[in-house]
Amino acid sequence: MDLKPVSLGMKSKSMKNSSSPHLIEARERIRINGTPLSYKQFHQYFFDVFGKQISTEMTYFVALTIMAFHVFLKEKVDVVVLETGIGGRFDTTNIIPNTSLCVITLIDYDHMNILGSSLEEISWNKAGIIKNHSKVITIQQNETVLNILDQESRDKSAKLKIIDLHENDGKIFR
Repeated sequence: MDLKPVSLGMKSKSMKNSSSPHLIEARERIRINGTPLSYKQFHQYFFDVFGKQISTEMTYFVALTIMAFHVFLKEKVDVVVLETGIGGRFDTTNIIPNTSLCVITLIDYDHMNILGSSLEEISWNKAGIIKNHSKVITIQQNETVLNILDQESRDKSAKLKIIDLHENDGKIFR
């Protein structure tokens, strides 16, 4: 994903991004204005957070998520694009109390050993990323999935928008 500085109003903002999995190396997961951390930055921020030892009980994803949060604070973040690991409700990234926008991609049968064996359970878990009064964007999905996303959005007074990728030449906003 190529993320450049965004304009919010008249002031240019710096953007930070955390995503997974990486394609080649872990530095790709944490980006500043679209550019992965340098080797020096990655090394420095890693040891800022973990010192010389990392808990063997901590997963790789959790460790890199904690490091990403540290980078965002140190770099005085304006905007963060944060990708969940396996879902929403119990995901490591779901400690952020307020988000202005949640994007939910196609929900299907994945991470079933953690999220549940039915589409209803998986959808309920993934819908957990929806925050109070946030805006939620998703694509056209299975009716069961949409019903769960709609209910979670209503429960949290969030505004759900379902995007039809075949309209407006695939553009979400005009």
